[in-house]
Amino acid sequence: MKPNLFIIGAPKCGTTSLASYLAEHENIFMSPLKEPYYFSKNIKMKEQISDLGEYENLFKDVSKQHKIIGEASTHYLFSKTAVPDILRYNESARFIVMLRHPIDLFQSLYKERLRSLREEKEMEEAWRRQQERKEGIGIPKHCEDAQLLAYGEWCKIGSQIEQLYSQVDPSQVHIITLGEMKKNTLRVYKQVLDFLELPYDGKMTFKVYNKRKGVRSTSLQYIIKKFSQLKHRLGIHKSLGIHKLNLKREGSGKELTGDFRKELKNYFRDDLKLLKILTGINYLEIDDTD
Repeated sequence: MKPNLFIIGAPKCGTTSLASYLAEHENIFMSPLKEPYYFSKNIKMKEQISDLGEYENLFKDVSKQHKIIGEASTHYLFSKTAVPDILRYNESARFIVMLRHPIDLFQSLYKERLRSLREEKEMEEAWRRQQERKEGIGIPKHCEDAQLLAYGEWCKIGSQIEQLYSQVDPSQVHIITLGEMKKNTLRVYKQVLDFLELPYDGKMTFKVYNKRKGVRSTSLQYIIKKFSQLKHRLGIHKSLGIHKLNLKREGSGKELTGDFRKELKNYFRDDLKLLKILTGINYLEIDDTD
């Protein structure tokens, strides 16, 4: 029984929470490893599963009651090859996309790269260094792939939706905004079940997973990262909670002000116009959705 549901991104848009909610439904089986990244083979990640047998083993506990078999890998939306490869694997696959305003997405994505030690510069400098990093210059030693630092491209959600619609029939796609998710999680959950043609299971409580976090110590984070990679190589996909030892709560993420924020708004304006045309989602008049 092959996976037939893919939550494909974007990163830092609530995909962890949604995957967790769906995993509680009796007719849905979600991969115990939240982001196997198997189909985004054009983006290098140390955590990535590259073997088909190992990938399919994630779904060994699927039973007849499971009508939906899913996984959530947030690099698939950005990847040029993931969706076509998924459709070759299972042509009836359905896709869920979660979005947020690109300025807020950039801030959260940058902080995730910083936390994972793939980034080492301050936010504005990291933005300015994108072109030289594409050319292989100044890439941090713990970053496996320069594409991971191409923040502007990761946050062009309009272009990514256009790419997705060129690869798959829009009827196989369901789009959610993080703002909708926060405003009325129950309604969004029911809409997802309708998309999946499953009955509502009465779920009323919705915990928020993967809240914005920073790290207390980069040295300790390096040790935790190495442990996580070892655990992955041993085939252990269940979280042991060790990463939580080095986390600290961060603020709202709305630190950008002045000229840099204006620059980002100008950078994303045409892409947001495209997003509005394709989906009706209008982020043009606001700075973020959080």
